[in-house]
Amino acid sequence: MKKFKYRIESYLKFVKYNRESALKELKKAERYRDSLVEKYEFMESQMREAYQMNSEIGQSGRNIHFINDNNQFLVKLKVHMENLSHEIAQAEQDYKAKYQALVELQLKVKKMELHKEAELEKFKAEYRKKSQKLTDEINSTRKRGA
Repeated sequence: MKKFKYRIESYLKFVKYNRESALKELKKAERYRDSLVEKYEFMESQMREAYQMNSEIGQSGRNIHFINDNNQFLVKLKVHMENLSHEIAQAEQDYKAKYQALVELQLKVKKMELHKEAELEKFKAEYRKKSQKLTDEINSTRKRGA
């Protein structure tokens, strides 16, 4: 009797390879998104420090030029943070799209593996049926000869 061979095994391997690639892409997108979030959080801390510094300088009544410089820094920081927030939103969309693609590939692999298992069960049932038929023929031949 011949061995079981899944007729679309190469396609299953291809889909599994695509799933692994999608997983790598998802992790890459996640790292990028997380790095942007860390950068944004750092900018927020810089902004809090700058506001704190303005408050301290304003209470002491020291150099107004330093306050102006600090305010200019805050304005530029706000612009950078706004641009970064748009970039984070885009990175989040990219992450979600890659996650959805991975989920779809995982479902496809699972369906194909279930199909493969069903085909294997059919093969085993056919094998048992043919084996039983062969055994019956051998037994009937022995009974006729005796």
